[in-house]
Amino acid sequence: MLAKERLRKAAEWHVTLESEAVTERDIHMFRQWRSHPDNALAFEEIEKTWGAFEVSAGSSGRLLIQGLLDQSDSESERLGLRSLLPVLSLIVLLPLLAVVAAGYAPMARLLHSDFLLADFRAGLGEMSSSTLEDGSRLNLRSLTAVDVSYSDNHRLIDLSHGELQVQVAHDRQRPLTVVAGRVTATAEGTEYSVRYTDNRVDISVTESVVRVCHQAEETNDHSPCIRLHAGEAVSVDESGIHEVQSLYSRVSYDWESGHLMVPGQPVSQVLAELKRHYSGVILYDAEALEPYFVSGRFPLNDMRKTLDLLVQSAPLNVRYSGPFIVHVEREGS
Repeated sequence: MLAKERLRKAAEWHVTLESEAVTERDIHMFRQWRSHPDNALAFEEIEKTWGAFEVSAGSSGRLLIQGLLDQSDSESERLGLRSLLPVLSLIVLLPLLAVVAAGYAPMARLLHSDFLLADFRAGLGEMSSSTLEDGSRLNLRSLTAVDVSYSDNHRLIDLSHGELQVQVAHDRQRPLTVVAGRVTATAEGTEYSVRYTDNRVDISVTESVVRVCHQAEETNDHSPCIRLHAGEAVSVDESGIHEVQSLYSRVSYDWESGHLMVPGQPVSQVLAELKRHYSGVILYDAEALEPYFVSGRFPLNDMRKTLDLLVQSAPLNVRYSGPFIVHVEREGS
């Protein structure tokens, strides 16, 4: 069975086991399926992905799932499993609903098929680096999923969501193209990054040249393409390709150091970036923080340090509600 098919089946089993309609036969069949080592690994991968949502009660939910599945097949124990399923559903789902209610619906992509079945992916707060078959280097940021396909005359990276950087191995016969929705970015050089979120694509070029094209909706024709040079960046949305800007005039990510580079941008924009890398919840009123701008280098692997730096840069208060919820407010609020 192909790896993607195993993951798809594992996801189906995860849903089945959480359902109130699960039967004794379902449990028996699941145990048989999981007895294969590759299937067991696929199910563990699904569990890890689900685990990215879990807060305090959620970890108990995961342990409860495992404990129930490890029970023997006696009739009384199987009946106990079915009777506990409504409680189990609440234990697992309530933390997820709390996160979504706090404005974290985009994290639902972690359980979407385009994420689970992607060739390469980075989960919440993760960074991932891979060397492709041609020697190109692919780096992924938090909540990113891509599929890669190579042919005799082309190399294609399909970005379904998130942000990547690619360091392109030279191959004159096979150009490398990143596809993000209706936007393509084809390397004429060696290093660039593409971000695809909320129907907007941002392309930044670090070295050499990248050709950017945008296909108009409901047509097969591309709008006029542009060539981006080193140090340039551009945004593309449904209205087309916007004006080219300097890469250093906008919030960017330093792939080498893992820092967010902020050249005088609104605090709310920085917080929006931090939310993508924080496993808990960051709450703030964007309108109330609108007057405040910050500059600097902010480490994404140390959230408390970054929040402390924000407080030093602007009149803000940061308070913590337990280990998972952070409130960022105007000073004196």
